[in-house]
Amino acid sequence: MLQEISPGSNVVPTNGILLVTAKSSSLTLTSDYGSEDISVPAGSQVCFMCKITLGSDGLDPGSMILYRDDFTNVLYSTSSSESLTYFLGDLVCGSSFVVGCQEEHLSAVEMKVRVEKCLNEYEDASPQSDDVTFPVNDGEQFDNPIARSSPIINSIGIKVGLSLACILILIVIILIVIVLCRRARTRSRKHQQDNPPAYSDIFFINPTTELPDYASLPPPYNETIAQQQ
Repeated sequence: MLQEISPGSNVVPTNGILLVTAKSSSLTLTSDYGSEDISVPAGSQVCFMCKITLGSDGLDPGSMILYRDDFTNVLYSTSSSESLTYFLGDLVCGSSFVVGCQEEHLSAVEMKVRVEKCLNEYEDASPQSDDVTFPVNDGEQFDNPIARSSPIINSIGIKVGLSLACILILIVIILIVIVLCRRARTRSRKHQQDNPPAYSDIFFINPTTELPDYASLPPPYNETIAQQQ
């Protein structure tokens, strides 16, 4: 008589008799950075995945938790599920901790997480070519404090400098206009004092012409009308 063997079972022959040992359920914990101990950059977000692989032992998935460091610090919990997914972010630079997954019927699985690739809080993402160093007599160097000043302070200083430059330019233009007006007025007065206009030019009199003979002039209009009447 043939005995049916389920797929995935381990078949072990013993004294000519087939013994079937079914695979037991197992619990696995992985992340998007790997399935063992991982190192992640500071400030990144890590996805943890906990999954139950069911065997032939008739185990039904029970409640599952994802914890950090120990069972008292539960990050996420679910019931009657074969998988669990959780995103962990805001990782502090230089910290290290343990993330574990526990199912009520199975033993817990854990992985160590180390946070590295820390950035100095004063370090800028821009190229460091703007940093200027000044040599000292003993061979040491020190950074230029102006190159590492705050961007807000730099922008305020630029705005104030531009405003002062505009004000100075406006003052210079006003002074130039005042000086030119005074020079023009002085020249006009000096010309009038040195070369005063002639009396005949003012009253439009031509002294070279002789006065008319008033006797030869026609009579007035009213006298002409009276004579005609």
